[in-house]
Amino acid sequence: MSQTKFSKTLPINLESLQRVPNDKPGLYRIINKKKQIILFGMVKGGQIHEEILNHRGSNNEGIFFQYKIASSNKEAEKMQEKELEKWRPVFN
Repeated sequence: MSQTKFSKTLPINLESLQRVPNDKPGLYRIINKKKQIILFGMVKGGQIHEEILNHRGSNNEGIFFQYKIASSNKEAEKMQEKELEKWRPVFN
């Protein structure tokens, strides 16, 4: 089942990442300390927490994240297209 909204903003740390479902496709946002979205990512087969962790400190700015779970890879791709058009993050 997909989420209609992104999760609340969480700090990129191991405690927060443990809350993220790891076996489903989804999207994530990396957010800087000014609360600006600087990067979007999509994960098709799970392991979303690993991708978020890889972007911790991206360009010394990424310190927060949000995520949204999709019901399928195709849905995740469509959601990513919409989000990129809407927000146009700096590092995408």
